[in-house]
Amino acid sequence: MNMTDRAHGFAAGLLILIVAGLAYANSFHAEFHFDDYTYIVNKPALRDITDWRAIYRALGHPSRFVAFYTFAVNYHFHDYNVFGYHLVNWFIHAGNGFLVWWMTLLFLRTPQLAGRLSTGREYGCALLTALIFTAHPLQTEAVTYIVQRFTSLATLFYLAAVVCYLRGRLRTGPGWRPEYVLFAVFTVLGMFTKQICFTIPFMVLWLEWCCFENRIGGWLRERRMILAVLIVLLLIIPSFFGFNAVNIVGRELPSRSHTGERLNAVRYALTQTRVIPTYLRLYFWPAGQTLDYDFPVSTDWREGKVIAGFLLLLLLAGGAVAARSRLPEITLGTGWFFVTIAVTSSIIPIPHVIFEHRVYLPSAGLAFISAWMLCRLVSRRNRLLAAAGMIVAVLTVLTYQRNAVWQTEATLWADIVRKAPAKVRAYNNLGMAALAEGRARESLSYFAEAIARNPGAGRVYNNRGLAYLALGDEDLALADFDRAIALFETSEDYRSGRYKPIWAQVYANRGNLRLERGDTDGGRRDLATALSIDPRHPAVLYRMGQLSEQDGDYDTAAGYYRRLLATDPRHPQAMIGLGFVSQYQGDDRQALQYFDQALALVPDNGEAHFFRALSRYNLGDRKGARDDMRDAQRMGFEAATPQLKAARETILNVD
Repeated sequence: MNMTDRAHGFAAGLLILIVAGLAYANSFHAEFHFDDYTYIVNKPALRDITDWRAIYRALGHPSRFVAFYTFAVNYHFHDYNVFGYHLVNWFIHAGNGFLVWWMTLLFLRTPQLAGRLSTGREYGCALLTALIFTAHPLQTEAVTYIVQRFTSLATLFYLAAVVCYLRGRLRTGPGWRPEYVLFAVFTVLGMFTKQICFTIPFMVLWLEWCCFENRIGGWLRERRMILAVLIVLLLIIPSFFGFNAVNIVGRELPSRSHTGERLNAVRYALTQTRVIPTYLRLYFWPAGQTLDYDFPVSTDWREGKVIAGFLLLLLLAGGAVAARSRLPEITLGTGWFFVTIAVTSSIIPIPHVIFEHRVYLPSAGLAFISAWMLCRLVSRRNRLLAAAGMIVAVLTVLTYQRNAVWQTEATLWADIVRKAPAKVRAYNNLGMAALAEGRARESLSYFAEAIARNPGAGRVYNNRGLAYLALGDEDLALADFDRAIALFETSEDYRSGRYKPIWAQVYANRGNLRLERGDTDGGRRDLATALSIDPRHPAVLYRMGQLSEQDGDYDTAAGYYRRLLATDPRHPQAMIGLGFVSQYQGDDRQALQYFDQALALVPDNGEAHFFRALSRYNLGDRKGARDDMRDAQRMGFEAATPQLKAARETILNVD
């Protein structure tokens, strides 16, 4: 960048930060939602940032490794405090806004586009593109929905790769171009963040065709080294999946966007002829946004909406290609949209046919077209500023309003129920939100609605069982757990191995209830089954450790607690459990270490203070023991047995 570019870049960066700050000011304390639990909260592989192998294998293939590692870092520093996660997402989004500004400026300086706007309008077009991208409410799912850092971080690497490529391509004179090395680095990082970056090599070809005067054939001959790099990068894609394209494209799976329907490559492609126009409508008219769309699958190419959607997409694509010589900006922006959305909206079936976060990266192309057309059509500067300011202001307000929906599980799923009233999952999750807020009786009505829509939904019976349990009706709870297990054992999800933590939790719920009701054998059998389904289930490992303690089998108990710590190195109750075991085995020094570790994580844990007091007393540290016992008393911890009560009085009365 020259000095003028740097000055404009600083001003653009400042404006992007201000707009992003205003649009997302109410998002930093929004709760975890939906897949946040699957991929962050309940993902044991993220508990130790030094165990990169576990993080690398967190998904079964490494295409999300980089994003998972950032979640592990968040967990290391913030545990489950959502503010830290949201702050990182916000900075990524603001960074993407700046990269969109830089990329747009480079677009406008390529041979095919240079000089079509005045210098001042180049900067204005780049800034407006970036601000539309930053402020648009369609981006909220990729920013406020924590787990979709997958998308926003991949976009960061994608944009950085394109910027580096354009910088290297526009550099004049002979010599080595370090930008191409950075291009390769960012591309690889992106491919290890989310699969949308697999299209970067194809985007390079599109940029060459749209932005530079060379024909593709001549470019391939002149830049064999870059071509070789692109081919190597492309080989990363199939290597992730064992070079098994048939398994990816040829699979058949149930749709998660509409109950009871199935997807394959053909049906998915037909459905996308309706999905992509929906994305375009949401970009130009962002009304009716929701996290979980009720979107039926298309099965016949003769369906009216399929034909209309296909003709629209054909018109847009064909028109963009035809416009290359006269309107290369339209060609470039339209191609950007189609290339970047190809991974999620083509022939590769994905259980959810539509999600708003999938338009995050493609929307940069739409923002570029919108900004360029405004700069080209509005000749007077004051009118252009007024129009641009109004557009950005409206988008910012809409984004702020949309973020209000994401504040809690209850507000989010209530919004989804209003917009997709036939969705079983919406009622189920709204019921769980009500249950989590202590409204168990109200939750029953939501679970009833879900069951009425799908009587075979085993997960809903499990959740209703939890509601009955909260209301003290153990018989109805047990009946629902039984029903949930019967449905799970005959479901396709059970046979295919999906959602193992959920099935394990159902067995754990029934096992714990059976234990409470005195059915020791049945309860332990259920817990053992839960552990066989999910050997790293934290709650079950802890419960099995407690049961082994009760049996006097301290070695086995210690084994369960150590397995739990291997799963979650920051689990204080596992540390306390190991402290108990060490005390029972007469090793108070070892017990003291475990209690110290637990209290370093949760200083206000009265139980840890109480039992550390016992170990300190046994080791002769009577003052420390008394202080710990007073802390335990202050924190409301009560001794459960006469022996422990007597020990408490003895320690409290130490001189």
